[in-house]
This record gives sequence, structure tokens and C-alpha cells, in this order.
Amino acid sequence: NLLPVASALTLSGMINTMAGAHEEAASQLLEALEIRQQADRNEGHDLMTIQLSLGNVYQLQNKFDDAMDCYSAILAEWMGRFGSDHAKVAQVLQSIGSAYLAADKYDKAKTTLEEVLRIRRLLEPQSVEMAETLDSLGRVLYKLGDTEKAGELGEEALEVLKSAAKDNSEPILLSKVMKNLGDYYQDVEAFEDAIDAYEECQRVLVAWHGEDHASLVEVLNEIGVTRFKSEEFGVAKYSFEEALRVMRLPQNGAQDTVIFPTLNHLGHALYKNNDLDLAAETYIESFNIQVSIITGDANDGLKEFGSKLSTIKDRISSIEQGSDQLKSLSGSLGSIANILRYIGLVIQDQGDFEAALSANKLSLSVRLCQPIRDHSAVALMAETIAISEYKRGNHSNALDYFSQALEAKKAVQGDTIDVARTVNNLANIHYSMGNLDDAMRLYSQSLDIKRICLGQESDEVVNTLNNIAHVMINAGREQDALEAYHEVLKIRQSCHGKSHLS
Repeated sequence: NLLPVASALTLSGMINTMAGAHEEAASQLLEALEIRQQADRNEGHDLMTIQLSLGNVYQLQNKFDDAMDCYSAILAEWMGRFGSDHAKVAQVLQSIGSAYLAADKYDKAKTTLEEVLRIRRLLEPQSVEMAETLDSLGRVLYKLGDTEKAGELGEEALEVLKSAAKDNSEPILLSKVMKNLGDYYQDVEAFEDAIDAYEECQRVLVAWHGEDHASLVEVLNEIGVTRFKSEEFGVAKYSFEEALRVMRLPQNGAQDTVIFPTLNHLGHALYKNNDLDLAAETYIESFNIQVSIITGDANDGLKEFGSKLSTIKDRISSIEQGSDQLKSLSGSLGSIANILRYIGLVIQDQGDFEAALSANKLSLSVRLCQPIRDHSAVALMAETIAISEYKRGNHSNALDYFSQALEAKKAVQGDTIDVARTVNNLANIHYSMGNLDDAMRLYSQSLDIKRICLGQESDEVVNTLNNIAHVMINAGREQDALEAYHEVLKIRQSCHGKSHLS
């Protein structure tokens, strides 16, 4: 009789699932399922229980199709036996909704979980299961952008859970509800409420798992982010350092892909706290990790990475256009470019302007490598470099970078005030270099856009008119300059009155 073996395998599989040993759990549950199917065909309840547990393991392994195959078979069986308004139907629909949520299929998750909520409001309105459904549906609505409704469901989930589990018998679900509530509060900038929710989540997890468990990392990071947004940079720093400590414990085995985002957060907190040396070290550590993820080799600083860019370009050219691999690589390069920008900011504040400029130029080079071009980021970096070059008196270099910024902005913006300001900067450089015709052409372009965007009576319109008058003076067009100055005076008097200093 193999039925006791099947029962033992099922129990062991469930325990391994909770312990995170998903491969072993799946193997045990599959073996148990096979025994039941061969020797115990008439007890469908046990078969369905094993299959549901197996589907949940597949979901945790991100095997969406396998999980849905299990759930669909169970749903058909239980709806045939019990009808639609039954607790067991709600149970499997809950698993299906959770699978859709994990797979980012939010519309399907919403429809499914709303049906679960209908059944559970009918059958078990003050149960732990009801709290689970409220929490899951709240998370889906949050992902769909309805934070207000998500918060309402999250608060209801907490109320139901406290009523249904008065002996604190559901710590994992409670920690999940509190974490999600913290996210909702943070999103609407109710930072004190968010901190209260996150810290309650942290308290529950510590009581259940201890201070060194990997489950603490996510909530420690969120506490840090919320403290950062509240401009409590020193406290935020501590939270990120604690998250890193937990991640790096041997038993937690955190991957580099998880570590570097926390390093980025820590770097930001250190920078805002004016710990420039530590901020630079932290950013560079994050940078080296990110480069090693892309290249597969250890990296030691900015100079070594510069020599690897050509190899990365060759790799990009060999990847199929539009593939997920190409999108992933482009995103990784964007993250590297972004951290280089922060390295440049810190180095600049440390007073090494030459090194800061080099970091910024390397950041721009990485942006230009991205197969999926982020034009706004290219414009920001090119304009930052242009301003640095202009301040150093390198007008020709500044001209090139401002032109690059303008091209990137036009690719996504059209004729906006931001474009007009960049055109104005280009005109300023041409004027400084004595290129009066180019300066006049660009000032006129900037003026036309500013009049459309801001109206005639705007300080920016006046300033550009004033610049045009200066160019006319230098070009020997005194009469035209006088007319431009008169227009400047007329606008300023209209805006500020005739006695204003302007």
C-alpha cells in the first residue's frame, strides 16, 4: 500500500515549499500525484490537493504555464462537483489570480480576484482567506494605478485579518498586508503611515524568522526609500546598510542583481548626507557589479570599463532586434549610465572637475550604446557635458554637445520650451565665438518657439529679444537693434510697470 508514502511525500513537499526548496518540493509532489492517480483514483479530493500544491510550487518557480495547467484541471473538477459558489472554487481561483499577478497580467488578475471576492463575501466574509483575497486584489489595483482603492482594500484586509486571526496565527500574511499598505501610503506621500506599516511588517518578520532572514531585505529597503523621501538621509542610510548586511550573509546567498540596487540607494543617501567619499566608493562598487553582470568578468573602475565598450557594441550587433535579450541589455546599460552620472556628481562635489567630466562623457557613451535609445537621458547627459565644457572655455566642444542634446530633445519633444532653451544656449555659444549669423538664426528660432509656448509677454521672450539686439549691434545693424530694444522696453513696461528696474 503506497498511500501512506503519497501522504508523506505530499506533506514533505508542502514543507519544502514553505522552506523555499522548490525543486525538491515539485519532485515530491509529482511523485505523490502519480501514486494517487494509480492507486487511489476514487479520492479526488486528495488528488486535487496535491495538484493545487504542485501548481503553487510551479508559480513560485515562475513556471506560469505549468501552474495554470494544474489550476485549470482543478477548477474544472471542483466547479463540476460543487458549482461556482463554493469555498474550494474560490481557493483555486485565488491561486489563478495570484499567478496572473505574478506574471504581470493585471487585468486578468483583477477579473479573477473580483470573482473570488464575490464568493468569499458570500461564504466567509470574516476569514483569513477573505483577508488574503482583499490583499491580493489591492495589490493588483495598485499595479493598475488605483492606489486609493488599493489602500481601502488593504485596510479592510488588515481589519479582517486581525478579527480572524486574533492569536497572531497568520504572521506571513500579516507581514504581507503591512508591506503592501506601506507601499500604498508611500505612493500617496503619507510617509509617516508608510513607516508605521513597514516597521510593523519588519517586527512581524523578525519575530517569525529572526533578524538575519532574507525576507527582511525588501521591507528594509522600503523603509530606507521612505526615509529618503522624507529627507531623513541618516536614518535611510542605516536601513540600506542593514539591508545589505542581511543580503550578504552566507545563508542568504543574494545575487549581485539584487545587491546593486540597494548599493545605489545607499549611495544616494550618503551623497545627500554629504558623505562624499563613502558615496563615491558605494557608487563605484555598484558600477563594478553592474558591469560584471553584463560582461561576465570582474571590473575595476571606470577606465577598465571604457576599454570594454567596443566588445559590448559587438555583442549588441549580434543580438536579434526586438528580442527580450536586447531589451534587457539595453536596460542594464541604462542603469550603468545612470550610476556613472551620479559618480560624476559626487566627484564634481569633491572638486575634481576633470574626473567628473570624464565620468559624464563615459555615461553619455554608454547611453549612445543602448540599442533602445533613451533620448531624454542622452539629452540630459549631453547638456550637462556641454555646460561643463562651456565653463572651461571649450566653446567648440560645448557647441558639439549642445547640438547633440538638441537632436535628442527634438526626437521626443518637438518644439517645447526645453528645446527653445537649448537652441538659445547654442546661440549664446555662437555669439561668444563671433559667429553672428548663426547666433542670429538660432536666437530667432528660440524666440519663435518661446512666443508659442510662453506668450509674448514673458521674461524669457524678453531675454532672447535682448540677445538679438546685442547681435544686431555687433553686426552693425544699429537701427534694427534700436527697434528690438524698444520692443524689449515695451514688454517690460507692460509686465512690470514703467518705474520697474528691469
